[in-house]
Amino acid sequence: MDLVESDLIKKLTSSNVVQLIHFSKTFNETKLHQSCINFLLKCAEKHTPVLGIESLDKDFLAMRFLDVLRPVDFDAVVSDDESSDEEDSDDD
Repeated sequence: MDLVESDLIKKLTSSNVVQLIHFSKTFNETKLHQSCINFLLKCAEKHTPVLGIESLDKDFLAMRFLDVLRPVDFDAVVSDDESSDEEDSDDD
């Protein structure tokens, strides 16, 4: 199955990625599944329409959306704000 899986990965398109996601889940092909997810994320970044996207599970889509977002380190944001405030007060 490795040869077939590798060949399918090479042939990923926005027209077949959803079908291959379903296929990879059915046959537990993790390498193909991850490649499909990565391809889907690239499509999202490029605003490329994906055929059949509405057939994917809503929880699956929500998790992929969250994968795209980067977590914010709240402590780093607060310290950046504080150092900006100090610089502003030095200008006075």
